[in-house]
Amino acid sequence: MRLLFVAAFVGCSSLASAAEAAGAPPTPASKVAPAAERYPFELRQLAELTPAHSLGSMSEYTPKEDGWAYGIGAEGMLRLGSLVYVGLGLSVSAMHGKSTGMQDQTIEPPEISGWLWQLPLVLELGFPNVEWGRFSVGAELGVVNASVKNMYYRAEDRGGTFTYDAPFLGLRLGYVHWLSDRIGVVLNSGVRLSVEDTWIYSSLGVRLGVSWRL
Repeated sequence: MRLLFVAAFVGCSSLASAAEAAGAPPTPASKVAPAAERYPFELRQLAELTPAHSLGSMSEYTPKEDGWAYGIGAEGMLRLGSLVYVGLGLSVSAMHGKSTGMQDQTIEPPEISGWLWQLPLVLELGFPNVEWGRFSVGAELGVVNASVKNMYYRAEDRGGTFTYDAPFLGLRLGYVHWLSDRIGVVLNSGVRLSVEDTWIYSSLGVRLGVSWRL
C-alpha cells in the first residue's frame, strides 16, 4: 500500500512538472548584432592598376606625359552611421609611358618612368544589397605627387626629372563581398583630377584587394 502511494505521488509530481514546462514561455534567444555593427573599422590592402593617366600643361612649350601605372595601397575606413564611411588611404605606383608634346616632333617620343604617390581622404556611402555584400559610391580629396624621369620639351633637357605636387578630387564606385564576418574582397574604380596653375593631372584607376573588419 505504501509503495502504491509513493508511486502515485511521484507520477503526479512528474505530470505537474511536465505541464509547467509546457506552459512556460520560451526563453528568448540572445540577439547577435550584425558584423558591420560589431566591427566598425575596415582595413583594406589593395593592388592598384591605373590603365590611363596623363600629366601636362595647357601652356605651350611645356612637356606632356601619357601612360599607365601599377602599385599597391592601403585604406582605413570607419563606419559613422548605417550608410556613411570615412577613411584615409595611401598608394604608391610605378609610372610608365611616353613623353609627348616635344618641341621637335620628328624625334621618337622617349619612354618615361617615375613614381606616383597618392594620399586620399575618402567619404563613402555604402548600400548593402544582401547579407554578404555592399555597394558604395564615394568622393575623394587628396594630394598627388609625381616624379617623372625623361619628361621634357626640348631635346637638350632630356634625362632630367620633373616633379608635380598638387591636390586632387576624385569619384569612385565600389563593391565589398564578405567571405565571413571579418574578411572580404573589395573592388573599386574611380577617376581623379588635379589642376595646379596651368598643369592638369588626370587618371582612371582600378583597385582590388582584401578588406578586414576590426
